[in-house]
Amino acid sequence: MTRPKVLLLGEIAHARQAWDSLSPLADLVTPGVDNRAAFLQRCREGGFDGVVAIYRTYYSAAVTGRIDDELVGALPRTVRFISHTGESSKHIYDLCPCRQVTKRYYSFALTLSRGRIRPD
Repeated sequence: MTRPKVLLLGEIAHARQAWDSLSPLADLVTPGVDNRAAFLQRCREGGFDGVVAIYRTYYSAAVTGRIDDELVGALPRTVRFISHTGESSKHIYDLCPCRQVTKRYYSFALTLSRGRIRPD
């Protein structure tokens, strides 16, 4: 049986040990690209096939841009959970109205590093 994969988008500053502790459960992968166009292309070419969860930091927006219909539509069908952590939620404001999200039954988690939602 193929092991699940978890995709890390962005850098982890303070919980690297916790991230690494997931390795017995899943293959931990990174995007290996540095812009949205390349990320979308890699998604469409199957580069993230088998990813079941995505952990996204605030600064990952430089690679993926906002979570929107285009991005969600390019993700592999295996993705079931996306978690976002950071000081602001400005990169996920488009999340709730994403039609692709509701079609695929994803789960989402939002953790703000400063404990507040601040409109930017």
